[in-house]
Amino acid sequence: MASIAQRWGNPPRILKREGGQAFAVESLEIRRDSFVYLVRLLTFEETASGAGFFKIGKASSIPNRIKQFGPCELIAHEAHQDGPAALHREKELHKQFAAYRRPGTEIFILRPAELQQVVASMAKSDKR
Repeated sequence: MASIAQRWGNPPRILKREGGQAFAVESLEIRRDSFVYLVRLLTFEETASGAGFFKIGKASSIPNRIKQFGPCELIAHEAHQDGPAALHREKELHKQFAAYRRPGTEIFILRPAELQQVVASMAKSDKR
């Protein structure tokens, strides 16, 4: 719908779908964003050394994606222009922090200092 409205020379300011609520045309966006996220998985107990269980992943919608994990807490995220860019960044993070990764998973066991390293790396790299 956004692409159609953008082609009008003088688009209306408000549109209304049949039987629906009116909305502002300016609120329509063509979004191709994709995100890389870090979540704490709350279904796992901390280890004896105080490490928690975290997931580094990518998604076009973080809320929709993390609903699949059960209880979790969003710690950090990065916005990227598209899926391939986010996938590349996710792979970089997995490689950078491979020493903390559970083999065959996207789960990382991080103590507080290691967690801060991941968060700092993500903060420096937000591609939005």
